[in-house]
Amino acid sequence: MSSLSRPLRTAKAKSPDLARLLGGERKLREIQADAAWMRILSKVNAKTTSPRVDRVLWLLEALIKAERLRLQLYEATYIGTGNSISVTSRYDAIRDSFADPQLQALNLEFQETLKQIEQSLKRYRWTPTIRSGDFYGLTERHIWPKKSAEDNWENWAVFWLINHAAEGSSGRSQSLILRFRRCRQCQTWLYARTKHQEHCSARCRKKLHSESPEFKGKRAKYMRETYRPQQRRRGELEGRRR
Repeated sequence: MSSLSRPLRTAKAKSPDLARLLGGERKLREIQADAAWMRILSKVNAKTTSPRVDRVLWLLEALIKAERLRLQLYEATYIGTGNSISVTSRYDAIRDSFADPQLQALNLEFQETLKQIEQSLKRYRWTPTIRSGDFYGLTERHIWPKKSAEDNWENWAVFWLINHAAEGSSGRSQSLILRFRRCRQCQTWLYARTKHQEHCSARCRKKLHSESPEFKGKRAKYMRETYRPQQRRRGELEGRRR
């Protein structure tokens, strides 16, 4: 039975640790953004859809939702920083519940989201194994049957997303899954190369800015107080010359 696995951890594969050594965090984010486009977004942003794309998109949105809920619940559960973190009185660790109805509702929503994710992942059949590329080192990998190119894409996408979701998710630190977001202007999915990136392109960023009330207000003020008075003075000077 033919199968495919995760790429071997060689210099060509650019593992996260190696990427940091070669170019730092910025280089790593560029590699991750390129991988996100190749593994996920090239199909998710395509006009044509399929059940496989729909399943991957659902998982992406569910993972983002789960991490956002986790961060809210973490802030409500723990106080302090570093080695002096303690559980607040609002959370009952034994019963895994909150006295506050709103927090408990968030907790139930979080648990339900995790259950839905777990249920959706039961359709995938992967086998753990050990591989080594160019003797760089032994690494744990997963393989799956290669039924078709589309099936392989879906397995790759799911594998990549769940591993990415676990990366960085700890305490107040956000999961890298939150790097996936929709462009505020055109709603296209993107992988943010910086924490504050909200647009898929400079064009969308400028267009959204030009349509904002703040920009329109500044433009109206400029036209009223600067541009039109200048035009009137210019017209008056030209009239005198005649």
